[in-house]
Amino acid sequence: MYTMKTVYKIKTLFLFLAVLAGAGIPVFSYAQTASTSTTTVFSSDSNNFCDNIGKFNTTEDQKLINGIADYEKAKVTRTQVLNQAYAERDAGLEIDRNNFNVDTDSGLTALTELAQTDAQKKAVASFGQIIGNAISARRKAVDAAIKSFRSGISQAINTRKANIDNYLTAFRGSIDSIIAKTKTDCASVKDQSLIKKSTQDAIKSARQAFSDSITKLDKVNATISSLLASRKIAFDKAHQDFNLALEKAKADLESTFK
Repeated sequence: MYTMKTVYKIKTLFLFLAVLAGAGIPVFSYAQTASTSTTTVFSSDSNNFCDNIGKFNTTEDQKLINGIADYEKAKVTRTQVLNQAYAERDAGLEIDRNNFNVDTDSGLTALTELAQTDAQKKAVASFGQIIGNAISARRKAVDAAIKSFRSGISQAINTRKANIDNYLTAFRGSIDSIIAKTKTDCASVKDQSLIKKSTQDAIKSARQAFSDSITKLDKVNATISSLLASRKIAFDKAHQDFNLALEKAKADLESTFK
């Protein structure tokens, strides 16, 4: 059984996961704020556009590098927080189980002292074995549900991270290609105003494509809800099976004491 403290920890963990699922990732801000730096660099006269493209390339590349660094740092931090929440939850569960063991042993000791006849002593021993097996079965079922839940969370998070990493790589590649084409055009096209507009449009399109890709990703929230439902079903069944075994064992035990 769970104490109120453990239940609170579990609820806190689920709340964290819900927040995690909807949390923004620092590197995403690049796609939103890039337009500001783009406007700043491209606001100069079109006649000087090609002279400034090198400056723009360096600035944007550094911003993206910084964004990736922040993103990687945030991933590590979130993993550490999640692992700490798991560790605290496991510690609380272990304490609850140890306390339950003490209470169960005390109850069985009291029953043993009450047994007078051989039949009663045999019934108490049988009761203790049945309860021990039921406790073990419930704990195995609960542990399996917890493991499945955590595995599902990790898979959902890792899948989302992998997709984001792929989109980020593609976005960076798009920007590099755009800048490379712009430099080529600057060497051959006389009208820099046309090059400027083409570059601005291409970067805007790449930025929008990156943003749309992130938006369309499956949210971890939905996965968490599904995993929570499955975990609850498994927990409920584990407790139900335990209670059924307990009630039958109690009935058999009580019949010998009448």
